[in-house]
Amino acid sequence: MVFIANLGQVITYDKNGVQLSSDSVFTRKRTSAEFKGGPSAWRTYLERTLNAKVPVSKGAPPGVHTVKIRFIINKDGTVSDIKPDTQVGYGMEEEAVNVISSSSKKWIPATEYGLPVRSYRVQPISFSIFM
Repeated sequence: MVFIANLGQVITYDKNGVQLSSDSVFTRKRTSAEFKGGPSAWRTYLERTLNAKVPVSKGAPPGVHTVKIRFIINKDGTVSDIKPDTQVGYGMEEEAVNVISSSSKKWIPATEYGLPVRSYRVQPISFSIFM
């Protein structure tokens, strides 16, 4: 890839250094993966999809409990490698993993040099329990 300022071109050469082809112009701009509809749509999706009664049914004490879930957003907008970073318990991590798993194909992948790339995200999710 050859860059002039923030624009670049992919140029391929044979073993003798003769240019075979050149392809599209790319930018150096990087973008983060985003849920379709943006951050407010992601927040709404989580609020509507998450079953907040799970920790209550499993005996969680009152208070605000935050779990963190790590996952990969693939080049095609699917999610994979969904794993909890916390161990709060009471079914909270499992519920958060299920909700994130069901968001597959609803993501716009991250880009680098104008091309989709895999990226990871850590999502905190809080459960508020009042008695």
